[in-house]
Amino acid sequence: MEILPARLAFYVLLPAVLGEGLAWGMRSVTAPDAGKAAASVAGTSRSGAPEATAQTGGPADFPVDSVLAGQKRFCGRLQGADLTQMMALLDEAQAFADPFRRRSLRTLVFEQMARKDPAGAWALLETWEKGGYRNPFLQAWAQVDAEGALTWAEGQGKEGVDFAREIIAGLVPDNMEAFTKILPRLKPDQIGKDKIGTAFRLFGAQDSAAALRLLEGLSGNGQQNFASSSLAEGWARRDAKAAYAWAKDLTDPAQRESALRGVFRAWAETDPKGTAARLDELTKDPAMAKAAAGDSPVRAVVRAWAAQDPKAAAAWLRQRAEEGGDGSFQELLNSEILPSRDEWKATELAAILRNPGEPTLDGEQPLSSVYGRVSWDRLSGDEDEYLSVGEFGGGNSPLRDKNYPGDTSSRPHLGDPSREFDELASQPNDSTRQHMLHEVASQWAEKDPSSALTKLRQTTDEWLKLSLINALSNRARKTNDPALAAEIAATFPTPFTAQGQTAVLDVYRTIAARDPDRAKSLLAGDLDAASKVSIAAVLATQQAIYDPAGAIAWAAQQTEQPVQEKAMSSAVSGWANADAYAASEWLSSQPAGPLREAAVEGLVHAIGMSSPDDALQWVATMTNPEQRGAAQMNILLSLLQTDFSKVKRLADEIPLSTQHQQMLQQMIKSREGRGQ
Repeated sequence: MEILPARLAFYVLLPAVLGEGLAWGMRSVTAPDAGKAAASVAGTSRSGAPEATAQTGGPADFPVDSVLAGQKRFCGRLQGADLTQMMALLDEAQAFADPFRRRSLRTLVFEQMARKDPAGAWALLETWEKGGYRNPFLQAWAQVDAEGALTWAEGQGKEGVDFAREIIAGLVPDNMEAFTKILPRLKPDQIGKDKIGTAFRLFGAQDSAAALRLLEGLSGNGQQNFASSSLAEGWARRDAKAAYAWAKDLTDPAQRESALRGVFRAWAETDPKGTAARLDELTKDPAMAKAAAGDSPVRAVVRAWAAQDPKAAAAWLRQRAEEGGDGSFQELLNSEILPSRDEWKATELAAILRNPGEPTLDGEQPLSSVYGRVSWDRLSGDEDEYLSVGEFGGGNSPLRDKNYPGDTSSRPHLGDPSREFDELASQPNDSTRQHMLHEVASQWAEKDPSSALTKLRQTTDEWLKLSLINALSNRARKTNDPALAAEIAATFPTPFTAQGQTAVLDVYRTIAARDPDRAKSLLAGDLDAASKVSIAAVLATQQAIYDPAGAIAWAAQQTEQPVQEKAMSSAVSGWANADAYAASEWLSSQPAGPLREAAVEGLVHAIGMSSPDDALQWVATMTNPEQRGAAQMNILLSLLQTDFSKVKRLADEIPLSTQHQQMLQQMIKSREGRGQ
């Protein structure tokens, strides 16, 4: 194959003419205008990967003469080189300090290889760097001879599909002229939707008539509808009325739907409010309703409209959701509306979130039902757990996508949480205000926990305290700060001091899980019994996972009885979760006494769900009537969800206390009343 030195000469001579180095930023001279425009976007390479930016600031930073001279010598040697020499030059290209020049020279070598002997070059490259240059070589080959490269890829078996995709990556968007030549030959698995989309958006924007002819060539290969959508989107950016008229007149319903959505996406960029009105109008037309209800046009409208008027965009989106339209209000709120601003005011967000006519909480939900519910809301891992007192904040927040509750990427940034908190405090006491208070308090606790704690101590309104309690408790857990947790617990309303203590104990449990050495020091210190029990339970459970005998021995060594018994129960439970048979064998040989009772309690806790019959037999060996009754009730309540008839039978057979029997019968009647 004859070497074509024109481009090499371009790289050798032009730097000196244009002021040393400018020519290295040029693209392939064969790409059409639309392709050149797309490829000239800063930071984008032919393959779509980010390119390193040369550290130059002006003419004074251009390469020194010695670098240019070396560059020219390199290109001169490349002309006429054979494959072996080109391989050596490929190594030499790596010696240039500037990364952009390294890539440019390497691409020149690959293109010369493709002109000289592409099959031979491939064989050499496969043995060099373990095939690490496969993709850039294929992309360079595509620039030189796209049709020949594709023919070769089609003969490479299963790997040929991936090779074809790389060849296309070398053409779209840089060399659309070559891409149009191979497009009719491409099969659906050889070209991904991203490249189809990019190509037809460019085609539509450049020459819609030619794009339509190319679209016809895709008929029957499974890509036509997606290509129609992209073509319409590009066309609509140049001539929206013509693109809309074409899309509406398509006879195939699926293709019409795809094309209309493409038009709407483009329209939304410049006129989101008008596009929203068109979508609402088309929703009433049975023939157009499906296209108007698609996720992509609605998302595009919300994104563009939110940049102009987020409250109006949210109101439109909420109305569509309430009328049974498409799109999840909460998902699009988090993915499109919240990221539209770098900083929000809490009152603005409250106005976006608030439902019309939303009732206040004072008459709807008594405080007792809020403070009486304390739980940890696990989001996406231990670090994202959030103390949830009541049902506000954390994973329940409308500012968090319920499908991905751990994703905080769209979390709104609030400038001054202290000011925002006071402004929200003057709003009606509804669910929206409470959710926003929790978000403000969360950011306040992260930014300045000391002032947030001062506010908590000063606040008398229990609804306002609720958000600060949640946020600061979460802060105490994340920072392993039991002193802060104790301060927070002291602020709980008088009837709910036990719930406040729950937050303190959880901090100790967290310390035991994260820092066992510190936890053991605390255990030996002057802590209250409840805190020591919490620490001992976690330490024993963790050790039982890898050393059950050691965990049981450690539990037995504890000198305080409540700590000793809880540690023993946790150690056996942890062991039984991994090996219930071994734990049962060990327990069957243990002498009667408080430690055996605790061990039975741990075993039953581990196997109660999976083996309720065995668990009930073990419970029957417990001598403490209160512990035995509580364990029996726990097993029966678990069974109530899975084997209702068995629970009814066992309720008559097991000698429960009067109180437990009454409780169980009430639950049985309740289930029967619901049709069980």
